Amino acid sequence: MIRRLIPLLIAITLTACNGVQRYEPDRFLVAEHHAIPPAKTPPVTLPQGYRIMGYCCDDTTVYTIAASAGQNRWEYSLFIGDSLQLDAPKASYRSETFIAMANAASGGMVAIGKTLYTGLLSEEIFHDRLYEQPDSPCICCWNITNSFDAMFFFGSLPADQPANVHIGRDARFIFNPDDSVLVLHTLLAPSVAVYSLDGQLMGEHRLTSRLYGKPMPFSIEQSHNSAETLKFYESNTLFSNLYYDNYRKLYYRILVLPREASGDGMTFGEHRHWVLIVADSNLRKRYEVFFHDNIPTLHITPEGVLISKYNETEADLYLFD
Repeated sequence: MIRRLIPLLIAITLTACNGVQRYEPDRFLVAEHHAIPPAKTPPVTLPQGYRIMGYCCDDTTVYTIAASAGQNRWEYSLFIGDSLQLDAPKASYRSETFIAMANAASGGMVAIGKTLYTGLLSEEIFHDRLYEQPDSPCICCWNITNSFDAMFFFGSLPADQPANVHIGRDARFIFNPDDSVLVLHTLLAPSVAVYSLDGQLMGEHRLTSRLYGKPMPFSIEQSHNSAETLKFYESNTLFSNLYYDNYRKLYYRILVLPREASGDGMTFGEHRHWVLIVADSNLRKRYEVFFHDNIPTLHITPEGVLISKYNETEADLYLFD
C-alpha cells in the first residue's frame, strides 16, 4: 500500500508547494539522442604508473595532479605541461604537500592567474579526522609561480551541514568566472557558501528542494559495516554535483532522492529519481525539474545542457532559463 502511494505523493508535491514551481523535463526538452562531445583529457603524457587525480588549464598551461603507488601509500605529484602541445610535461614537482591536492578531482581545481585553487584533503596536513572538525578549511590556494607553496587555506562547511552525520569530508567547489567567486557545496548541506578568491566568505544561500529530507544520524567510522553504509547512501536524500552555466548565467544543483527499499530495508530498487534545482546567477532559486531517471552526467554546451541517460555518447538536450 505504501509503495502505491509514493508516486501519488510525489505527484501532489510536484504540483503545488507554496508557490514553488516544479516542472517535468519535457517542458525544457529540445532534442533526444544528441551526441555528447568527446571527454576532455589532460593534453600531456604522464610517466607510466601514474593515475590522474585532477587537472585544469589556463590559456597556456595545464596542471595535472597524479598519483603513483608507493611502498606503503600513494605518492602525489604535480605535472606542468604546455596546453598547446601534446607532449610530455615540461616540469614536474613531487612533495608531501601535494597530498593536499589529491582531492582535486572531486573537491575542485582551477587555475586563476598565478594561483591554483584545489579541494583540500586536510587530514594529511592536520593529522586529524576532518568530519570531527567542521571548521577545518576545505580549499587551498597555491602559489604556482615557482615555489608551489600553500599560500592560505579557507572555506568552512555551510552552517546547515548536519552535525550528527559523519561520512568523511564531502566538500567540493566550483568556479564562477563571471563573478570570480568559488561556490562551496556538500552532499548534505541544503546551503552553498560563496567565497571570494582571497578566501573571504561572501554569503551562504539555501539551494534546496522541498523534497529534501534531513538525513538520519550516521557515522561511517562507527559503523564499520558496508551494508549499513550502503543503506545510508541509498535511503537518504543527498545533493550531488553543482554546475555553473556561463552561457545562460544559471546554476544547476542535483538532489538525488532515496531508492525504494524492499521489505528488509537492506535491498533497493533499480531506479533513483532526482531533482534539478535551477537558480539564477545570484543563487536565487527559480524552479525545479523532476527527473524519473537515474543519476545523470551534465554537459553544458552553447546549445543547452546535455543530460546523459543512454550511454557515454548520447544524451538529451535541454534548454533551461
